[in-house]
Amino acid sequence: MIKVNIRYPDYSEPLKRITYVDSNENLLREEFIESDGNLALSIMYEYDNTDALLSKSLFIGPDPILGFYQEFIRFDNFGFRIEDYLVEGEAHQKISIMQGSYGDLNSNSKSVWFDSSGNEIYSATLSIGKIEYKDTSGKIIESVPEFLKDKFPKYLSFDLFLDEYLKKLREKY
Repeated sequence: MIKVNIRYPDYSEPLKRITYVDSNENLLREEFIESDGNLALSIMYEYDNTDALLSKSLFIGPDPILGFYQEFIRFDNFGFRIEDYLVEGEAHQKISIMQGSYGDLNSNSKSVWFDSSGNEIYSATLSIGKIEYKDTSGKIIESVPEFLKDKFPKYLSFDLFLDEYLKKLREKY
């Protein structure tokens, strides 16, 4: 049995929030609906057979932070991003599972973008102090020293990402 709860917006929250829970009261999914009826954000929760949380996934679209039309992000049970899919119009671009960890800033993390046919478009490598974008030949397209210090930590974890995302949505109203 799945129970559905709907919370309508109050003065501090412009979004209608719908939650789905199972018979064990495990939260299965949360949906945040904008006043125009569009789905702003959906959060899905995955559990193992002992009801321990395995992962949380966000489905976003349109995204006021990143500018992509839709995005699917999966976080592990510690709240760190482990997978990212971008959907833009007809093209389904996939970012591979991260090599290294977004949670461990002492190691390199690499993400790779693919087109809908599975061909690599470009990659990004995160290391201390900079992020480098490279094309398929390995040539550096862009190196952004300030990116890690200035913007990236906001999106390292599920909680920080969600807080920042909801803040951006509230600013729209």
